Order: sequence, then structure tokens, then C-alpha cells
Amino acid sequence: MEQGMFGWLEGVEVKTRPASPAEAMARIVWFNRLYPQARIGIEGVDESGRIYTTQPFVDGRIAVSFDDMVQALANDGWETYFADPRDASTSTFYHAEANAYMTDVHEQNGRIVRGTDGKKRFQPFDVVIIVPPGQMES
Repeated sequence: MEQGMFGWLEGVEVKTRPASPAEAMARIVWFNRLYPQARIGIEGVDESGRIYTTQPFVDGRIAVSFDDMVQALANDGWETYFADPRDASTSTFYHAEANAYMTDVHEQNGRIVRGTDGKKRFQPFDVVIIVPPGQMES
């Protein structure tokens, strides 16, 4: 895994930048707490600090449209915080119960799966989870 991006809030604006190794680890912890069924495992870290990860295969389909993905996210309690269907990678969603944000959410960053209740869900696998300071501390 590349270190990826790390996100935070400045007022109401979502910001991202390349993650440090510690921030990448925090992002993994946050993701695993929100999506334990798609838990990211840590295989190792090399001398340069690059983190190697594994994640289970998600058996689902790619969202057929941005709206298809938004509906599936809503079924899990995610509300649209900011959305631009022309550049979905900038789209951000908010989960009130978890008090967490998720950005870099687009059709290629997850799969549509069926929940145990029969509703479609969006199972992300390469998104940026953002939590306010003090939330979800490990």
C-alpha cells in the first residue's frame, strides 16, 4: 500500500494530503472500525516506511452510476456532505452515528453488495476516512 492520503476538516472544508506512516496507520484503524468485514491487515513495513497491507476480496459489482453508489451509502447511514458527480473522487460523505467523514469515494473505490437485510450497500476499499480530533482514538 502506498501511504495514500490523510484527511482532516478545516472548518467545514475537507482537506487531504499525502499521509505520513503514522497517519496511514490511523487511517487503517479508522477504516477497520467502520468496516470490520473488509478489515485491512498489515503485512509489514519496509525500511522506507512503506506499509504493506492485505484486504479480503469483495464479491460485488461496480456501481452503475454515482446515484447508485450514493443510494447504497445512504442505506448504511452515510449522508452526502459534498458531491460532484463530474469528479466523484472529491465527493465526501458523513456518518452521524460514527461522527466520521469519508472522502475519495467513487464508483471504482468499492463494490455494491447485498446486506443481510437485502438492501444494497457500498463496501469501500480505498477511501479516506476522516474523524474529528479525539474521535476513535486507539
